Amino acid sequence: MLGRPRNLARPRLEFLKLVLFADFSKNIMNNFNKNLPYSQPAAPKSEMSTYIVIAIIAFALGLGSGWLWTKKNVAPVDGTKNTQTTEDADKTVGQIATGDLATGNSILVKDQTAGIEVAVEQVVLTNVAWVVVREDDGAGKPGKILGAQLFDAGIGAGKVELLRGTEAGKTYYALVYSDNGDRAFDPKLDAPILDSVSQPVMAIFKVN
Repeated sequence: MLGRPRNLARPRLEFLKLVLFADFSKNIMNNFNKNLPYSQPAAPKSEMSTYIVIAIIAFALGLGSGWLWTKKNVAPVDGTKNTQTTEDADKTVGQIATGDLATGNSILVKDQTAGIEVAVEQVVLTNVAWVVVREDDGAGKPGKILGAQLFDAGIGAGKVELLRGTEAGKTYYALVYSDNGDRAFDPKLDAPILDSVSQPVMAIFKVN
């Protein structure tokens, strides 16, 4: 949709000023000629041509001012700005959360200090789900479960309280698990949510 000039009153006012100035100049010349001691013949065609030229120049200046004002104030319509905004949004989403936009589930957990709870910076869920914190099994994979917290669908943030505190220098995992409807976590009934390539939706973080 084409953008519209925010204000065209200013160029129109400038054009009106130029026309009034030309008319004012003409009246001064007529009054001057009437006060001469001898009779003044009718204005020759060359004088009328001068007035016409002045009027044309005033019109051109007003039209040019309006065009410049419009060009300055009309929003771009080539879609470049929108494309750039979309690209920036995609980059931001990639930085905010680890997950899969295709499934609508993602999670972000930043590196943090050791303690008996884990801060979840952001979690995006299509349905009610659990954020489950697991320690590393020593082989670079999620191991024992340390704690779980239920989150509602949508965009949220919060904390997961742990049965055993995290330790500095170690790596941990925050996985998203589905809820079977009883709102009570059971690793045998509630399974990890997978992304579009059948990988668990999770965030890996370190503790210092």
